[in-house]
Amino acid sequence: MSNSNKTSRRKFGRQLVGACATLPLISVVPKTSFSQLKPTDDRSHQDTPPPIIIEEGSIKVDVLNQNLNGGVLPPDQGGYKWEFPKGAGNNNDVFLVGLKIVSGADRLLFYLDRDFGIDRQDLTVRIHVEGPEANRGEIVLSTQGKFVTFRVPPQRELKQLTTPEPASPGRLRFRYHDAQQHTDFPIKSVAVCFGPSPQSVITRIDPEKLTEGRESLKIMMWYEDINARRFKSGKP
Repeated sequence: MSNSNKTSRRKFGRQLVGACATLPLISVVPKTSFSQLKPTDDRSHQDTPPPIIIEEGSIKVDVLNQNLNGGVLPPDQGGYKWEFPKGAGNNNDVFLVGLKIVSGADRLLFYLDRDFGIDRQDLTVRIHVEGPEANRGEIVLSTQGKFVTFRVPPQRELKQLTTPEPASPGRLRFRYHDAQQHTDFPIKSVAVCFGPSPQSVITRIDPEKLTEGRESLKIMMWYEDINARRFKSGKP
């Protein structure tokens, strides 16, 4: 690793410590036997662009433009599913391995990296878009086998954006709609959750409480086929 890369990583580490000190951490994801495994190289998932990016104002979902069947996000019961691009004949499960939530003012609000000390337990991202706290209408992102799933409330959909507003490079952009094609649904909160129902909440972020940068809040998610990665035994 070059000196410039080391300096950059140290600088980012200092920024991360300051940002994480403000996180509303409610519970901690427990380690499993996977925490005793580590990759044979020093690669981080964040060396590659995230395959899924969600942006505020109104809610835009950018999905890597692979396995989208001509620009259509494949429907699934209660929402949609996207097949993570892998090698031919590879049907291994995928997992969320990295997550960043950044404000429109470029402030790091939440950071999660499971590249080193990987836990197979599923993580779920729940985006509150409608309704009161006691009865939230949410976009729920999780994984199921080789798919990333997007659950949406009844009578809601993710439609490909047809306006000139561009997607992130290499992705197609979808927007959250109601039955009347309204798109003005701001993000009320973002929760990162762990485990099966009832889930433990790791953190919940309320954009309305941000002093700056509520507009253009961005959620970046990295997924990998963990079973296909090369591991060796050792301490994380």
